[in-house]
Amino acid sequence: ELYTFSTRSFLIRYCEEEVELGDVGQFRLELGPSELERRQPLLLEVELMFADLTQPSGENLGDQPDVESAEFRCVSTQVLRLRGVERGLHDFCPVVFDECHFCLLNLAVHSAVLDLRFRLRPKQLA
Repeated sequence: ELYTFSTRSFLIRYCEEEVELGDVGQFRLELGPSELERRQPLLLEVELMFADLTQPSGENLGDQPDVESAEFRCVSTQVLRLRGVERGLHDFCPVVFDECHFCLLNLAVHSAVLDLRFRLRPKQLA
């Protein structure tokens, strides 16, 4: 299944600018016994999105660009393999995108088992 989360949009004005996001994305996963037995890692894909806000006509150079209505495209992607999410996970993951779009994202990932239920399977008649 695919779950998504997007941070707020922000404008980068100069090189080496730091922006503190402080956003929280929360996902709920329901794993059955077969998924837990396989112990496959959970994949977390982080995309760096970009919108070109330059105006080719040169009009309104002093105006604040409208970041919220801009069309964004993915310029770089990193995939994290999270292991042990079924046991509880608390990891700090510095995400560094490629050298063309150098960006550092300090990411904290936490997982916890919130509810454990025992479900009887219905008997199958032969």
